Amino acid sequence: MQKIIAKIQKSGGKLIGTHAPGSTEWHLQRANAIGGSDIAPIMNRSPWTSALNLWAQKSGKILPPAGTMAMKLGNYFEPAIIKLFGDTHPHLTIHSDSLTFSSKLNDSFHANPDAIIEDEDGELSILEIKFSRNPMNELPEHYRLQVAWYQLVTGLHNPAVLCAVAAGEYREFVIEYDQTLAEAMKEAAEGFLELLSTDTEPTIEGSSSTYETVRQLHPQIEDAEVNIDPDEFEKLQSALQQESFWKQQVLLRKSIIQNSMQGAKWGYVDGVNVVALQSRGEGKPFLKILER
Repeated sequence: MQKIIAKIQKSGGKLIGTHAPGSTEWHLQRANAIGGSDIAPIMNRSPWTSALNLWAQKSGKILPPAGTMAMKLGNYFEPAIIKLFGDTHPHLTIHSDSLTFSSKLNDSFHANPDAIIEDEDGELSILEIKFSRNPMNELPEHYRLQVAWYQLVTGLHNPAVLCAVAAGEYREFVIEYDQTLAEAMKEAAEGFLELLSTDTEPTIEGSSSTYETVRQLHPQIEDAEVNIDPDEFEKLQSALQQESFWKQQVLLRKSIIQNSMQGAKWGYVDGVNVVALQSRGEGKPFLKILER
């Protein structure tokens, strides 16, 4: 393993820890750094966490969310999926030690890839593992950014692999190194670190994560008055009118598609499963969108 670490350090990454994921030491090391799971929120490309939410967590203003069952399942299944990948590619050597690296570009840029792939020529690349109960017909953007961040931090620019077991199906995705994306991530991460150091909130955008964060940041109601920006209130009124219209449009389109399915469980577009009918208990079927 020392040879692998030496190669990564030569590429641009520096070993800074061997703490088990989820351990106290592991969390402390991540607290003031930018890790792979942080870069998508920083760039507001995460479906779960916004830049404001991440900023509030890292600045200690709100508590991080508790681990979900999906996250726990992912941790339990990770070794098995790594073994499955290794069995599928017997010519490759898989190094799955728990390693955390910082970047020579910035000590606060961290990466703890799930594993390192070593090919027959000794070339190294990133292996990331995911487990999901939902289908994964295409690589989600926030996963791609996570792997791209690991490529940037470690300096391992060979094509990386994200291996997933999703909805019972085995999937492999290859992520090519993208220098333009690397520069964009670097700039965004440096900007976010500056916001943390100056206690400056990121720009508010329209995600549910941001709205829930605002609620957490200001949990008390005080008997006081403030003046609201008239332009902002006018924008809110306009948005509410549009919301009503588009909600009707969504219901219209869902009704048309569900009616066309005539009770069939699965719906396809050009060979891709895009919708499904589901029900809760004895309730009537409803349409679930699988592809967006």
